[in-house]
Amino acid sequence: MARIPFREAIFAALHARLQAAFPEMTMAREIVRNPTTEVASDDFLPLLRCFDGPHTSGDAPAVGEASYRLSWTVEGYVEIDNAEARDTLDAAMNALHARVIEAMMPSEEAIQVPLATQTLEIWPFDAAFDLDRLGVASSEKRTIRFSQEFVFEVWTTRGQAFVEI
Repeated sequence: MARIPFREAIFAALHARLQAAFPEMTMAREIVRNPTTEVASDDFLPLLRCFDGPHTSGDAPAVGEASYRLSWTVEGYVEIDNAEARDTLDAAMNALHARVIEAMMPSEEAIQVPLATQTLEIWPFDAAFDLDRLGVASSEKRTIRFSQEFVFEVWTTRGQAFVEI
């Protein structure tokens, strides 16, 4: 068994879930967690990136327990040739975004994170959606970027900073 930080267990599980939903995004299009560089013009698109966010404490569900809301953001990038219709770009972005939502927000159920001694339940809420159209009319490609912030609620034992996996 390994002992890892509580937050790391959650964010690693979310990243793994996103990767499992996009098996075609491997090698050059790997879904990168917490990248420190900008998307390069020669990156293979479509592309997804995810970012761990802050957390806040919520109301404790019971004595000795703690509730946390963790923020996690997924960015998606798609592009089309400039010769293609603009609505093709929007359709590609909407399709990628819908797959992200489907992967990260299971209908009426929590995301299960199996640990050595327990299973964490992470309850998803979508929070904010943002959209940027990138590129200029003279470029060969049109690119669109979306950013979807999720908020996940999780309950645990008060003071439990580490978990066994």
